[in-house]
Amino acid sequence: MGNNQTETNLTKHTANMPAVSVRDRSIEDLTQAIHSPGDEEGVLNRTRPVLKLYYDPQMSDEDRAAMLDEFGRALRDVPFWAVSQAFDRWVKSRGRRPSPGEIMELANSELSRYSTELENRRQRAEMAAQKPKNKLAPEDQRVKAEAAQSILVEAGFDLKRAARLSLNRMATTHDEREQDKPARPLHWTKTADPDGPEMKALHKEREGYKVHPKVKSEGKEA
Repeated sequence: MGNNQTETNLTKHTANMPAVSVRDRSIEDLTQAIHSPGDEEGVLNRTRPVLKLYYDPQMSDEDRAAMLDEFGRALRDVPFWAVSQAFDRWVKSRGRRPSPGEIMELANSELSRYSTELENRRQRAEMAAQKPKNKLAPEDQRVKAEAAQSILVEAGFDLKRAARLSLNRMATTHDEREQDKPARPLHWTKTADPDGPEMKALHKEREGYKVHPKVKSEGKEA
């Protein structure tokens, strides 16, 4: 008796659900709606006023009762809220009496919206679980990279120079270090004309220093 009362309350709740978007419903609400029970009595009560809209005076009372029973048997296992919404859709868009199969098709369409939303959420949850936990969104990655670059620049670290250094292998021996040293420029005396005025002046200066070193020294101190 308790279970029947619970099913009755659940049927009434789901049959009169507010017009909330499927995407705005919780997973609990979606699951409850899909698995909510059918209601044969509710189906019959919903079918009668709809069939009256398409009254056929030539149909006998026995035929009407038999037709009503067909709706009850066909739709009693379908969640009642879906059946009720199926009848609503039919009345709004059709101009003839429906068959049980046509109402069943519309009810399944309503259920499909809920099951599809549940499946989409399950797939999104699986994709989120497979992503690396520490992976940042593209925007966060850009902000983090810019912050790191700013810190290095403030510390006087030349990023372009670092990029160039990363292309060069570090020397591991004395010979390699000596080889990596830049070549010293030649002294101008190595390339000057031996008979030129510069070299003659240099020789004269050197000869004078050798002959009178003290005189030159005293002259500088004066």
